[in-house]
Amino acid sequence: MRQRTFKRLYPPACALTKEPLPDLNEASHALDRSLERTKPDLFRSLQKAFGKWCYIGGAWKQCLNLDFFGNIELLSPTMHVAYDGRKGIGSGRLGYVPLKPSLDECVSRIYRNREFGQNLEELFPEPFIEYGVIVLGNNTISAAVYDGEPREYPIPDLADPRRQLYADKLKSGYVPPAKLVTWPDDDFVFPSHLNPCLVITNLRLKLEYWYGPDDSPRWDDATEAERDLYEQLTPGTDYLFDANSWDGPPPPPAPSKTEETTEAVRRSARVRGMKTEGSVTKIPKPGSKLAFPAKVHAPKPVATMAGRPSREIRTEDILY
Repeated sequence: MRQRTFKRLYPPACALTKEPLPDLNEASHALDRSLERTKPDLFRSLQKAFGKWCYIGGAWKQCLNLDFFGNIELLSPTMHVAYDGRKGIGSGRLGYVPLKPSLDECVSRIYRNREFGQNLEELFPEPFIEYGVIVLGNNTISAAVYDGEPREYPIPDLADPRRQLYADKLKSGYVPPAKLVTWPDDDFVFPSHLNPCLVITNLRLKLEYWYGPDDSPRWDDATEAERDLYEQLTPGTDYLFDANSWDGPPPPPAPSKTEETTEAVRRSARVRGMKTEGSVTKIPKPGSKLAFPAKVHAPKPVATMAGRPSREIRTEDILY
């Protein structure tokens, strides 16, 4: 998945620090893909709220794939740990806040979707969202931010010659200048394809991890900005956390005999043991041929004596 994300983005750099070197960036999930295992009730509720309808075994089922492009961003290891935390879902101090469209607009769309029943990609069809950064607990996070090329949306085609020029530049040893940035920073904005449904769910999980529900005395330790943020998220997202409090959208009509397909979940060997929903693939009727794409193999990291990735760059890391 990391390699596939590199392939789709230009430039394939950290969303926050713009760290340009592929071996020094990681695939980060906006909403942890272990959610089905660690918080099954919440996972089923999110499936009900904005999952995609899949026709499986002669019946419609809502599926939520947390291993898709709209839930994966590139982050440097330091930013990845700050976002995910080390003690489970919600323990990270760093979060993203939608700015354009605004947080209020995003929460409003999610709230109204109880009636419309759109899936998360229909709900937010924008090619990218502008996000700001918040650091919880009245803390700060500092990092070197490179003055590299800005992320481009719509994403340039794989055949775009700039991709090869970018790879050649990095192979030559070029490292863009950097400056120290300390978050929270009201002027810091970054574009991302991350879906706000998942970003906002993660943000609320973090606030409740650190401060508890709205009647918890721990909120006395929260900053005014954190309390205001939580008030913006509630009650518009309350139903996402309680699947029994509302009726989900009705299923689509059954497909005709000529259109009928079954659906299967395709998982890579690396994540086959995990309980996240894989990507959904239509399987034709018996007798037809199904050509699966060739497996993408991530290149082995180039290690130094210290066991850490070196700054050596391979063209295939960036282009393929």
